[in-house]
Amino acid sequence: MAKINVQNTDITILKIENSDYISLTDMAHSQMEEPIIIKWLSLN
Repeated sequence: MAKINVQNTDITILKIENSDYISLTDMAHSQMEEPIIIKWLSLN
């Protein structure tokens, strides 16, 4: 598990087999004031 820093926010990168995945949760936590992120997180 690696991390990159984007606009002062650490984002986790997972490598599974030959594919890389970024953490949407890490990205969302950095933008909690943005209404679209709050709406996205509240969808069931």
